[in-house]
Amino acid sequence: MKKVKEVADELNVSRQSVYNWLQKLEPEINRFVKQVEGVKVIEEPGIEMIRDNLKVDKQDDEGVETASGAPGPAREIELLQEQIQQLKEQNEYLKEQIDRKDRRLDNYQVLIKQRTDRVEMLEGEVEKQQEGLIERIKSFFRR
Repeated sequence: MKKVKEVADELNVSRQSVYNWLQKLEPEINRFVKQVEGVKVIEEPGIEMIRDNLKVDKQDDEGVETASGAPGPAREIELLQEQIQQLKEQNEYLKEQIDRKDRRLDNYQVLIKQRTDRVEMLEGEVEKQQEGLIERIKSFFRR
């Protein structure tokens, strides 16, 4: 069993790269990773899994050899294209949501205008009725 730092030194990669590979290879690698006195250690089969994936990663990168644990240029381009597509889909969805809300706002504005007009009309009728009542009361007391 070796500490993450020792594995990183052995594979000539950063500790963060080892941690990245531990995440990428979950859950298969988990049985080879232990905590010993608060320090993460990796058993030899786990180290081999990381080593094998580093080799595959190098081969997949069209001859570009990086042992950083990060995806190579070809995979990175593919990931970026997938992200672009996802962002386009999210953008389209959000545009639809905005359009829906705009339509709702328009409808609410129409309803508010109708209610306001109705309230003004009723206030006018109440005012006329009050004036009529006042006139009746005045005429009653004039007698």
